[in-house]
Amino acid sequence: MIDTERKALLYRATRERTSRLVPELTEAQLATVSPACPKWTVQDILAHLVGGAADIVSDNLDISIPDEWTGKQVRDRRGRSVAKLIDEWDEVGPQVERIINDGAHRSWIVRNLYLDSGQHEADIRAAAGLPRPPDELLWRTSLEALSTAITRAMNEHGTVTVRAGAGEYEWGAGNVIASLEVEPYELCRGLFGRRSRRQMLEWEWRGNPEPIVDLLPRFPARSTDLVD
Repeated sequence: MIDTERKALLYRATRERTSRLVPELTEAQLATVSPACPKWTVQDILAHLVGGAADIVSDNLDISIPDEWTGKQVRDRRGRSVAKLIDEWDEVGPQVERIINDGAHRSWIVRNLYLDSGQHEADIRAAAGLPRPPDELLWRTSLEALSTAITRAMNEHGTVTVRAGAGEYEWGAGNVIASLEVEPYELCRGLFGRRSRRQMLEWEWRGNPEPIVDLLPRFPARSTDLVD
């Protein structure tokens, strides 16, 4: 089980790195549409991260229609400067970290908010033409957190053994039907819908991944390739 302190620290790390990074971007970079989030620019992604934190603090968590919930966060902050957005995040972010560290929040998403902030940090960096986030612990912890859900999805299809960097995972139940060796970052991006089915099939598999590759992503795979 992942302790709540680690979850809070991972969220803080992504928040602080992103808060330092975005003010250094050019206007052109801020206006770049993210290939991973094609409805949003880089600045829109920042607005979502800030707005999501604000909604957690105010307990505005009606996410029955996720696109409406996140879309409102972005719309409400259109026209605000990056400096204003960072100021708001500086105010609500530490409150969110305390909520995460407490570990009692009813929402799994809130308790594991580093999953969302980490992917969006990577989305921002990729859209701006910058290297991936320098945090292997983020990817390893993300894979730990997702293992239960992936195993549940795989249960009737056998077991896939995975080596991702220093981490080893068994997803599913029953006989081993395939094995995979892949970078933790690459695997996490695939699990969050940032890779196409074709790209995932091109990972280093042994056995036949065709029957199970569509069960791995927690968000639908892209229709086109994305490299970052």
